[in-house]
Parts: sequence; structure tokens; C-alpha cells
Amino acid sequence: MVVALTLVVGVMLGASAGFSGSLKAVDRAQQLHDASAQLSTVLEDVAAQPYDNLLALNGNEILSGANAASSAFVTDLVVFQVQVDLVQVRATVRDARTNQVLGSVTTQRSRR
Repeated sequence: MVVALTLVVGVMLGASAGFSGSLKAVDRAQQLHDASAQLSTVLEDVAAQPYDNLLALNGNEILSGANAASSAFVTDLVVFQVQVDLVQVRATVRDARTNQVLGSVTTQRSRR
């Protein structure tokens, strides 16, 4: 009886460790999905801006919530002129609590 109980406990501990790892993976996947959605929203907003307003966005931090305390993500914008009538926009999204970079996108936009 003791041997059987020991085996059952061992199997249950192994299963719970695997389940815990799976939950962490699901949480991480959800976080990356939400960060990707934030990045996509910011890029849509940038794309809607007139070309002449883009350089003014350089250095902006865009929060995912109403304020820093309620935001899960912060998106940093770096905008600079590459050549005449061409700017480059880099958006980097990071976790607001840990400051860990979760994703980054670089695009270019011309005046034409």
C-alpha cells in the first residue's frame, strides 16, 4: 500500500510540475499576443498621421492604459529622417512593470 501511494504521489507531483509549466507558457503567449496588438494599434495611429507630423513623434512613449499605473505596456517611438522625403519609424513595445522588450517594428514612410 505504501509503495502504491508513493508511486501515485510521484506521478501527481510530476503532472503538477508539467501543468505549472504549461500555465506559464500560456501566460507568456497571452502577454506576447497583447503586446503585439498594442504595437499594431500604435503603428495604425502613426500611419494615420500626416507625413509632416511624423518627426514630432520622436521620443514619444505611448501607454496601453489611461496612465502609467494602469498600463501593461509602453511603446517607445523613434522617428528620424533617413533621406529627403523619407523617415524611418521604430516602435518598441515593452512590459510596463519589468521594462522587458517584447517586440519591435521598424518601417519607413515617404512623403509621396
